[in-house]
Amino acid sequence: MLSVTGCSGMFSGEQTVFIDGSKLQQKLDTRFPVDKRLLGMFDVTVSNPRLSFDPAANKLGTRLTLATPAVFGLMPAMKGNVDLAYGLRYEPSDHSVRMTNVEVKSVDLKDEKGQGNSRANNALAMVGEQMFQDYTLYKFTASDLEKASKYQYTPTTITVKRNGVDVLLVPRK
Repeated sequence: MLSVTGCSGMFSGEQTVFIDGSKLQQKLDTRFPVDKRLLGMFDVTVSNPRLSFDPAANKLGTRLTLATPAVFGLMPAMKGNVDLAYGLRYEPSDHSVRMTNVEVKSVDLKDEKGQGNSRANNALAMVGEQMFQDYTLYKFTASDLEKASKYQYTPTTITVKRNGVDVLLVPRK
């Protein structure tokens, strides 16, 4: 799963591990669909995540499909997309890569007649950032951690590349 770049023979100093975008996509696909209750009022099914990479901003993007059932006659069933942009951080407590500084770039939900609902879209934009803040995208496997531990390394900085991410490994002190 992981490939260490910039090293030959015995490791010394900082090392970089590349996680391929297709592997991230596969891991993310296994975590969806997800059902969430928003604002204590309505359920949302989140599915079909599609990753994109923005190295210039050091951010990932994800387009998600959202579906909501009708809510007590107040809102019809709706379906559409939400686009997120976010940074990444390493969480040492569970060895995961998580979303940080999540921004909802767009929400476009429509009913079966193709009509949008600006109140629903605005509400989803507001709660979407909270809903996905700290969301786990990737967990390092036991094998990955064993390799890093063998050489006394710990993951730190994550940098977005055009087709994946680099994780900087630094020697433990």
